[in-house]
Amino acid sequence: MRRVLLGTSIAKSLKKIYLADNQFNDDDAMIKAIEFCMVKNKTLARYDFKYNNITDRALEKVTNCLMTDAQHVQQFEVPPRIVNKDIFDNFEKALDANRKAGKKGKKGKGKKKKK
Repeated sequence: MRRVLLGTSIAKSLKKIYLADNQFNDDDAMIKAIEFCMVKNKTLARYDFKYNNITDRALEKVTNCLMTDAQHVQQFEVPPRIVNKDIFDNFEKALDANRKAGKKGKKGKGKKKKK
């Protein structure tokens, strides 16, 4: 799984990656691979990690990355069994901030009026 993430970090046309239900453990090497991919690939804005073993510790690191180096990430799906509600709430706030930041500057791209 780490190799997939490291390879994905240079895939410039990829916008979403589905890695749900791969049963990986979120050891330090795996967390670093996720962070590396999020920071390196600025076009990849949607990650699906549902049904994997993502712990509170890993979610805290992902949240920190979302707030600092990966503000382009707008969707990061995690298992619904996150233990600590405060950690999950901070994670959701970071994603919401990224979504709002991504919407700025997109106004005015409508059709031009014909003369």
